[in-house]
Amino acid sequence: MSQPRKSEKTEPFSEPWFMSDAVLLVEDGTFHVHRRILASCSQVFEDIFVTKNADAVSLSGKKADDVREMLFAIYPHVWKDISDENCVCLIELAHEYKIQSLMERCENYLKNRKNSAEEALHLILLSQLFHLSEDFIQLCIEVAKRIPPSSLKASDVFGKLNPLIARELLKESVDFWEKRRAQAPILNASMQKAILYLQAKEMLLEQRKLRLSHLRFELTQKRAFKSRKHVY
Repeated sequence: MSQPRKSEKTEPFSEPWFMSDAVLLVEDGTFHVHRRILASCSQVFEDIFVTKNADAVSLSGKKADDVREMLFAIYPHVWKDISDENCVCLIELAHEYKIQSLMERCENYLKNRKNSAEEALHLILLSQLFHLSEDFIQLCIEVAKRIPPSSLKASDVFGKLNPLIARELLKESVDFWEKRRAQAPILNASMQKAILYLQAKEMLLEQRKLRLSHLRFELTQKRAFKSRKHVY
């Protein structure tokens, strides 16, 4: 008796499922979606599905993997987390299709991420390109100002920034490094005091150890002298 074939695992959204009523055409594939879900979170999809009453939409120039990540991030039953791997592509798609809730999730992820100064500089450019909030740009400037002014001026990313943002960042960087240079002598003096304190403490400990060893030696001598007296 022949065994039944195992059903092959299909990619999510690749086939009609649970009352799906629209299709996204991306590269050579299709994504079966729900008009109401996409229209409820995207102004662009609302216009396509509700106003124009379309049931098939071609997303030309988009990558299938990126669109799949977008669907994973906005569908309630999946609600995939934002990560380093998908954040940038999701910001691009959220901006193009006006998905405000997804844009806010991506921004919150980047706010809570520990970004280096160089990463913060790139995020300022990303914010400029895709209109992230002014608060987020200020947070990035606060981190990116740790890049020395000369390094900022030599950076290709810095050269692509809006002149107003670039001027503000450069001013913050100059102020940061001037304060740091001014604090250097104070820090050096504090370090010298700390070193002297530790050296004095070590000397005291050595003196105590020496005194204890002398006491032990004296006690040993006294015991030895007493034992001799008993013998004689």
